[in-house]
Amino acid sequence: RDVAVKSVQDLREKQLILGDTGPGTGTRSYPKVLNDLLGFKFKLVGGFQSSADVFLAMERGEVDGICESLDSVMSRRPDWISSKKVTVLLQAGAAPHRDLKDVPNVLDLARNSDERQVLEFVYAGQEIGRPFVAPPDMPADRLKMLRDAFNATMKDTDSVADAKRNKFELEPEDGEHLAVLIKKIYATPKPIIEKVTELIK
Repeated sequence: RDVAVKSVQDLREKQLILGDTGPGTGTRSYPKVLNDLLGFKFKLVGGFQSSADVFLAMERGEVDGICESLDSVMSRRPDWISSKKVTVLLQAGAAPHRDLKDVPNVLDLARNSDERQVLEFVYAGQEIGRPFVAPPDMPADRLKMLRDAFNATMKDTDSVADAKRNKFELEPEDGEHLAVLIKKIYATPKPIIEKVTELIK
C-alpha cells in the first residue's frame, strides 16, 4: 500500500516492480502482455521459486507486488485485502469478483477490438478455472449424467460445507457454459494468436 502506484493510470506513468516465478507462469506472462499491449510499466524480477517467496519479498520491501490469483492471496495472506495492506490494481475474469467491485477489469482496458481479443485469449484460463474433462466422443446421455452429477455436487450441502471448511472458494460454471467458452477460444483468429505468442515470449 505504500508504493507510488495506486491506479491503472499510475501504471502507465510509474514503474511497479513485480516478482515473477518464471516463464509460462501468470506471474510473468500477464504483466508482460499488459506492458507491451497497454503501455504499462511493470518491471519483472524473476528467480522466485514460488508465489509464496514473492509474498515474502513484498513484505521485506524487495518487490512491490505480484500478479497472482485471488485464491492464492486469500489462502496465504487472508488479511492483506481486508485490512488494505495491499492495493488491488486490476482483476481478470468474465465478471467482477464480489470483493473487488471497484477494481477495474483488465478486459475493459482494451482500446479496440483487436486488443480485446488478445486479452480475452490471454485470460481465458481464468474463466475456465480447474475443469473436469471427458472424451469428445462420449455418448450424449453419459455426458448429461456427468454434468448433472457435477451440478448437483456443487449445490450439495455437505460438499459446500466441506469446501468452506477447507477454505476453497466455490464459483462453479456448468459444462454448457464452458463448452461455449472453449469453442470461442478455438475460433480466435490466427493473427490474434500469433500476436499473443509474440507478447508472451
